[in-house]
Amino acid sequence: MLGNANRLETDERLSSCPFCGSQAAFRLKDKAGHEKHTISVECYNSSCGVMTPEHYATREKAIEAWNRRVHPTTD
Repeated sequence: MLGNANRLETDERLSSCPFCGSQAAFRLKDKAGHEKHTISVECYNSSCGVMTPEHYATREKAIEAWNRRVHPTTD
């Protein structure tokens, strides 16, 4: 049995949301008929709704995508 098919898990390695500053969490989505799942990251604040544009096979790839920030350049 796969359990909950769609769940959130927090992780201290995730940076806060770049838009509202709330905590971020992994969204684990079970693949139908498999014990493996895909992983995305989203803002824990339900009224914000920001999330990674893709689903990843590992937490490390999801963390890398979420924590990537564009830093302004100084001229």
